[in-house]
Amino acid sequence: MKKILLTAALALYGLNAASQSKIGNNSGTVNSNAVLELESANQGFLQPRVALSSTTSPSPLAAHVAGMGVYNTATTNDVRPGTYINDGTRWWPVGTTMSTSDVTAVCNGFVGTYYPEIATRSYTVTVTNNTFAAVTVTPVAGDLVLSPASGLSVTAVSGGGSIASGASSVLTYTLGGSLSASAGTVITGTFTKLGLSCVKTVSVSSIPTVTVNGANGTSITFMAHNLGADYSLNPNIPVQGIYGNYYQWGRSAIVANASTPIGAISGWNTASAANGAWSDASKTVNDPCPPGFRVPTRNQWDAVALNNTVSRTGGWANNATNFETALHLSPNASTTYMTLPSFGYRSKTDGALLERGQAGTYQASTISNNNMTLLKFQVNYISTFEDPPTRTVGMPVRCVSQ
Repeated sequence: MKKILLTAALALYGLNAASQSKIGNNSGTVNSNAVLELESANQGFLQPRVALSSTTSPSPLAAHVAGMGVYNTATTNDVRPGTYINDGTRWWPVGTTMSTSDVTAVCNGFVGTYYPEIATRSYTVTVTNNTFAAVTVTPVAGDLVLSPASGLSVTAVSGGGSIASGASSVLTYTLGGSLSASAGTVITGTFTKLGLSCVKTVSVSSIPTVTVNGANGTSITFMAHNLGADYSLNPNIPVQGIYGNYYQWGRSAIVANASTPIGAISGWNTASAANGAWSDASKTVNDPCPPGFRVPTRNQWDAVALNNTVSRTGGWANNATNFETALHLSPNASTTYMTLPSFGYRSKTDGALLERGQAGTYQASTISNNNMTLLKFQVNYISTFEDPPTRTVGMPVRCVSQ
């Protein structure tokens, strides 16, 4: 019986290819527009079952042609089990609208200008799934290549996972390290994954500086912004973006910034750093300032306070949202000045915010009589002083050129 059926099938597809044929029930009646009709009330048509490697690869059907159909059994890359039709170039799942792309990637992070002090920045990629089913995308550090490396590397990844049909996910690659490239260097970030690729570039720039009067007719050059501020902003217009970070004396770790909630900070370090953690003699490994800069000494702050014209702007009121108050130090009668926002400080005991808009406090490297020193100013005074119990206070840093 099997031999008879095989012979009939060969005749159907070969010797009698020009005629109409029907297999199944009511074999004497064939649809007038059908070259082959299958009819059954209780049986199905079983397609060839093939494990496709991807929708864009012919494997394992190297001789694929437009119109070829299979049932895919694999779950890999951008394919899932189901019926697929080939258009001569690629495989399309039955029931979907054909598109020129399945999964797209747009690099939309890694923008602006980078400066040598950078500790962390993000490179983000939006992945959009245009396929018929969910696609799993798992970010790993190797997805992103920076050229030249310039001291930066991928330290953490997030995002991705199962991306539903028609949905998007943002992949975030956190870049850490100390940027070693010189000003003018262009860094290219290339993202590659699942056949996707996109490129973004950033340029490296010199950190903006400002020069003011020092002691005995000398001058002192500082960074124009607080450490960690947005250096693209005008440093002399007080807004939240120029405030930067808070640091504890003798440590390089950032303990808060201008966006940190005003309340107590969980895990606040209440142990004071030892003498020598910062030093007047040289820049230590704990100094948070970028290459070429350091935490200023008490003598440098004294010289600046005594030898420059002091002016103030804003309403000097204690308010967590007051980002308009600042002190200006002018070396001459022109508009050239160094602006110090009245950043307040974070409590030595729990990191809660105190005196923002009412007082400015800035770190000095100097230890005097085993006490730390700092610059402080309010609406009616500016001075440096010793403060024995406050090494765990969080204050901003304005770096001075070495």
